[in-house]
Amino acid sequence: MVVKTAISVPDHILEQVNRKARDLGLNRSQFFSQAAERYLREIDDDITERINAALDAAGDDDSNAVAAAHGRRMLLELTADDEW
Repeated sequence: MVVKTAISVPDHILEQVNRKARDLGLNRSQFFSQAAERYLREIDDDITERINAALDAAGDDDSNAVAAAHGRRMLLELTADDEW
């Protein structure tokens, strides 16, 4: 399923998008869709890395509470600037 949407993009960004999409043989919708997919993957990968880092930082302590607390702190840091 494909849904139409309208977004506001600064002129200078849209000019770059149009140029790059044309260079890649994509239309603007394809370019934005691929860019969004890539960004969503990056966010997921970054969250996974931070969770893994939190688990590593917890060391060999079998306390789930220690790992969970550290993971929550890392996740809060990661999402602090999110506009979502």
